Amino acid sequence: DEPDDLRALPLSARLSRLEALLAGAPQGLVLARALDGAPHVALARARALGLPGVVVRPEGPYRPPWRWLGDAPGERS
Repeated sequence: DEPDDLRALPLSARLSRLEALLAGAPQGLVLARALDGAPHVALARARALGLPGVVVRPEGPYRPPWRWLGDAPGERS
């Protein structure tokens, strides 16, 4: 059985599928919620939550690569 190729679906549809898959996941495995707004605003909100950065991805079909916005691994104390 081949897995479904979801890359052509909009991000919202892919996230809905992922949420359904994670519904029965072990404790501690969660889907991070999207932060709406301009990338620099989302980064500020993420940092206010104690996170080192955000993955920036537009709505629509999957188009690699995603863009990381934030501190490099190991850069933040």
